Amino acid sequence: MLRSATRLVGLLVPLVLTSWAAAESTVTVSKTHLCCNSCVKGAEKAVSSVTGAKAVCDRKAQTIAITAPDEASAQKALDALVTAGYYGSAMGGTIKDDSGAKANLLTMM
Repeated sequence: MLRSATRLVGLLVPLVLTSWAAAESTVTVSKTHLCCNSCVKGAEKAVSSVTGAKAVCDRKAQTIAITAPDEASAQKALDALVTAGYYGSAMGGTIKDDSGAKANLLTMM
């Protein structure tokens, strides 16, 4: 009985470690400009510049779902998307505001 339990654990440990290591990271960007197929292709191209990252664009919903092998790659793909000019609300990643504009500019007007 002990041998069987040991064998079972020995077989399950690599399986668990493999699935843990294969966990993907996802970032969803909503309210983004995707008016035509050129916009979709541009977003996909920007994201694919990061190794292992992919973008799935939904023009109607104006969303871009980025999947990557890990969080760091997902963030790099999001940064590449923003550099290409695609903005929106990001869930699962951070869009850095490096515009230089004052944060409360709209409240001053």
